[in-house]
Amino acid sequence: SFLVKIVVWWVKGMEDRSLYRRFYGLELAQHRLTLGETDLALCLPPGLYTEELATELTNLVMEQRSRLQAYILDDPVYAASHAPYRPQPQAPPLVRAMAEASALAGVGPMAAVAGALALEAGRFLRRYTKDVIVDNGGDTYLATTPPCCVGISPVEDTPFTGRLVLRTQAVAQPLGALSPSGMF
Repeated sequence: SFLVKIVVWWVKGMEDRSLYRRFYGLELAQHRLTLGETDLALCLPPGLYTEELATELTNLVMEQRSRLQAYILDDPVYAASHAPYRPQPQAPPLVRAMAEASALAGVGPMAAVAGALALEAGRFLRRYTKDVIVDNGGDTYLATTPPCCVGISPVEDTPFTGRLVLRTQAVAQPLGALSPSGMF
């Protein structure tokens, strides 16, 4: 099975995504796409990530980011809210999806931005393969045909270190996993 280790990466105020990204399953080839604050780690079958696919994905992510940024200019309260917030009726689908997802957790919509972009990228890549892992700063989209193990581990030693593992079933995928700072 594939192994993805999601690690809380906030250590003394320093963000180091390499701490958890080095544990991705070796059966998949790793790629990276960074656009502004969006930092996608992509795990795909070897040979799938061509220059053409990378360009299509880049365009998709840039378009989604641009729509979000344009919406925020029209509705700055959306970006500033720390509580659930209903966007304007003409809001783009990504903006509405972020608001709906964050409302379930009782937080503001920008808390869902990383996961929403990972989801968009994952859905796009699923058109080309059944085995996709997309991570965006700990917000992870998982879709693999074999079961997937997700290890959740703090950076520093705690009683939980190496002991929390979630095993997915292929039929239950795609799934999302989240690794917020301060989890432990």
